[in-house]
Amino acid sequence: VGGFTVDAVAFADGSYDVDRPGGNGFWAAMGAALAGGAAAVHVVVGADFPLAALDRLSECGVGVDGIHRRSDIPNLRVSFSYAPDESRAHPADPAAIVHVPLADRARFLDTTDRADLLHATLPAGTDLAGASADAWYLGLLPASRLRETVDAVRGHGWTLLDCPDRRELAQSGNGALRDVLPDVHVFLPSTSDAAVFLPDVAERDLSALFHDWGADAVVLKCGSRGAVLSRGGRRWRV
Repeated sequence: VGGFTVDAVAFADGSYDVDRPGGNGFWAAMGAALAGGAAAVHVVVGADFPLAALDRLSECGVGVDGIHRRSDIPNLRVSFSYAPDESRAHPADPAAIVHVPLADRARFLDTTDRADLLHATLPAGTDLAGASADAWYLGLLPASRLRETVDAVRGHGWTLLDCPDRRELAQSGNGALRDVLPDVHVFLPSTSDAAVFLPDVAERDLSALFHDWGADAVVLKCGSRGAVLSRGGRRWRV
């Protein structure tokens, strides 16, 4: 359960790509398929999401019956740029795309600040009624949809929660996140997420803080340095 986006990405070596399929839900489904699992997606896509990407998902064995296509709204678009130190700017740093031809530069759109569009491209809790799974991955969710979505899948398999919208958490506080962490099995934040909404907390203290907030297991993603896993007082790096 998560977003399917249309992305524009500028890489650190100067190359770039536009109109590429992406989003938490998209990549989680592909990851599950590549790992040999049986995945299905629940998402709403807009009129301009590439149909070929949905066909390819199906060919890879991903269940697509839960995808609802709306022709009356555009798809959510995201832009990123990467720096040589592996840091990522979102939206893309204008200085990182100044060399991109004008026609493609115009494709570096970012509509993630449109709350109406963000909500329209996520399934509601009622849309998940009757669906079953051994595990649920909940991708980038707005804080206002956290409780509704966690409640919809709770008790129907393991729940893995990716970090909610970090900019929203930075603006409105972490209350919505703290409210749901005791009700999920695995929390999957990244160090770049935490740098936005917990800028004063040292990286070494993040996992312990999330456990204090009620998280059972934490997978702290650290970019090219792998991840730090913790549960039940044990902690290890992969």
